[in-house]
Amino acid sequence: MPYQSIQYTEETLRLAKKRAEELGIKTILLATTRGDTGVRVGEVFSGYKVIAVTHAQGFREPDTQEVTPENRAAMLERGVIIHTVTHTFGSVGRAVRRRLNTYELEEIVAYTLRLLGGGDEGGVRDGPYGR
Repeated sequence: MPYQSIQYTEETLRLAKKRAEELGIKTILLATTRGDTGVRVGEVFSGYKVIAVTHAQGFREPDTQEVTPENRAAMLERGVIIHTVTHTFGSVGRAVRRRLNTYELEEIVAYTLRLLGGGDEGGVRDGPYGR
């Protein structure tokens, strides 16, 4: 797990599991780029329904998937459901921005959530409001 923010992952997972137990939550939804977090959540939340949302194929560069084959296999081995999707707040708006050099509403919302929430864009997109 190579990211600097990983220092907070174990404590976050401990607190999340405690809260899930208190509230009777049985489904855990998370975003994972390379799969490291998905593997760890699959371990910590063994016995839960765990859904890992990944970037779309080709997100960083054409014809590539950021989740490593090893992490994909490890998540599946732990019963994690892997859901690979496009960005809700991207796609068409991003294409318009690139082609016409202007911003669409969904890109403004995504930038605002990233700026103010430190990554909450994924929580809105993938969380209870994104159902």
